[in-house]
Amino acid sequence: MSKKEKAPKMSKEEKKEYKKQKREANNTPENAELKQNIIKAVTAVVCVGIFSLSVSGAMDKYCEAVKAEAEAKAKLGGTQISQQVNSGSSNSGTVADNSGSSFEVPGDDSGTVADDNSSTPADDNSGASTDTPAADNGSTPADNKGGAAAKNITLTSGLNSTDVNEVLKYYKLVAEHNKKKQGQYVTKMSLVSLNGGSGAVGKLVSAIEPIGKKALEKNSTAGDNIPGTLDKIQASDWQNAKAVNDGTYTTITINVKPQTDGAKGKSNEGTVGRSIGVLDGVQTALDEMDGVSADFDNAKFSLVYDHAYIKVKVKNATGELVKGSCEWHHQVNVNMDELTAKVTFLSATLKGAKAVIDYSVKY
Repeated sequence: MSKKEKAPKMSKEEKKEYKKQKREANNTPENAELKQNIIKAVTAVVCVGIFSLSVSGAMDKYCEAVKAEAEAKAKLGGTQISQQVNSGSSNSGTVADNSGSSFEVPGDDSGTVADDNSSTPADDNSGASTDTPAADNGSTPADNKGGAAAKNITLTSGLNSTDVNEVLKYYKLVAEHNKKKQGQYVTKMSLVSLNGGSGAVGKLVSAIEPIGKKALEKNSTAGDNIPGTLDKIQASDWQNAKAVNDGTYTTITINVKPQTDGAKGKSNEGTVGRSIGVLDGVQTALDEMDGVSADFDNAKFSLVYDHAYIKVKVKNATGELVKGSCEWHHQVNVNMDELTAKVTFLSATLKGAKAVIDYSVKY
């Protein structure tokens, strides 16, 4: 038998080239890009989930670019890929609900609003309202204390009161009178924080925070109508309310009860929805993006609206709002846990992602 031939010795350059070829063989384009494709797929959905609140062109373009890249690379794969990128421990998607606590409006020096700690909890996660419609808007609340005559509340009467029903009646009169001001109700949104949660997907989601902040901060829309749905607001929607009349102006300060919605909430339902307005369902935004979907039914997903308040200043003689002194405000806490998202046939699961968006309408 002939001796087994020994492999010739390789030079340093040849060894280097051999190792390079070996690495490339073990790192095919499909394997190298799979993880990144999946991350981009879920990022596209997260963009929709968080930033569907915004109409900013900058954010829309970013999300569309991420989605388009994920779709293009997915088509090159040729076979269906389903993988969850969920390394690390799962963060809880539960958010502390601030129901029952009073949020003091910044800059309010006209006295402290009485805190009603026995207030009704916020609406449930269904986003649908089960409250009984408000009573006749023009009726004067009966005063059962001592049989005293009820206040004669009119548009130009001004008001001093901490009675929620009285403040509600006066606010509705003022809001109805001022409901149409073309291009004067300016909406602004800003990203307070964004945490993508655990795993590689979460890290990439968190990386879009600077982009999101810039996009939302630049976003400013001028609306024609006063926020909220006047014919649906109820006294039970508010934690507390007060009106302070200084003889020339009446300042109304209202703290709205927090509200929790799922993915299918309605813009004019719930405590905050009726008083100010909320997101009209995340699914609606997803439906407009072909090939993008998310499994909200099997996920822990919620939109918690808190720090909700209304503050307006009214000129007693005319019932007109005082420009530069009126604000409708809330914060949106977006919570996503065990949320599986897909772009075409790429999928990934988001764990413990959170975002907080500040929302205000000013006049």
